[in-house]
Amino acid sequence: DFNNREHVNYFTHFSRRSAYHIYHIPLGMTKREITAILPVNEPGYMHSFGMTQKYVVLAEYPFVVNPFKLLLSGKPFIENFVWKPEQGTRFIVIERTTGKLIGSYVTKAFFAFHHINAFEDGDTIIIDISSYPDTSIINSLYLDVLRGIVNKPIVSAGEFRRYRISLGDSAVNHEIISKDVIELPRINYAHKNTKPYRFAYGV
Repeated sequence: DFNNREHVNYFTHFSRRSAYHIYHIPLGMTKREITAILPVNEPGYMHSFGMTQKYVVLAEYPFVVNPFKLLLSGKPFIENFVWKPEQGTRFIVIERTTGKLIGSYVTKAFFAFHHINAFEDGDTIIIDISSYPDTSIINSLYLDVLRGIVNKPIVSAGEFRRYRISLGDSAVNHEIISKDVIELPRINYAHKNTKPYRFAYGV
C-alpha cells in the first residue's frame, strides 16, 4: 500500500485449530503487526488476495484441505487439497484499520491463482481476478503433462472477471471484462493499487 506506506499480507496457520492471519508491516520495519485472525476448519488454497483502501478481501476457493492430511498423507502439498464446488467461493472482507470481519459473501465456485486489482465504488467492492471454472489448471501444470509424456498438454488460461460485492445486501455478481484471456497479471502498483484503473498487463 503506497499511500499508507505499509506491506500487507496473510498466511495460513495449519493446526488442529487452523486460521488465516492477516498482517501488515510499516515501511522500514520488519516485524509483523497482526490485523486479524480468522479461524477455519478446512483451509482453502489461496495464492493471492485482494486489497482496497479500506479492506482486505480473501477469495476462499472451495479447494480445501484437512490439516491432518498434510501431516500424515505423505503426498505432495497440493495433492492433499479437495475440490468441493458445492461450497461455492467465499469472499471474506476484513476492515484494515480495525481487523473487524465485515462479512462473508458466497458466489458460484471458481478458482484462481492471481488477483489483478481491487477497489471500492461506494458500498460496493470491485475485485478483478484471473479466474478458472475449476482446478483442472493445476493438473495441466505437472511437468510430465506439459512435456506431453502423459497426456496432450492443454493449458487453459485465466478469464478476466470483475466481481462486485455489495456490502449493503450481500449480493455477489460478476462480468467478463475482456474476451482476451490473462494470467500473471500486473498493474501500475505504485499509482493504481487499491484504486480504479484502466490498464492491466499479462500473458
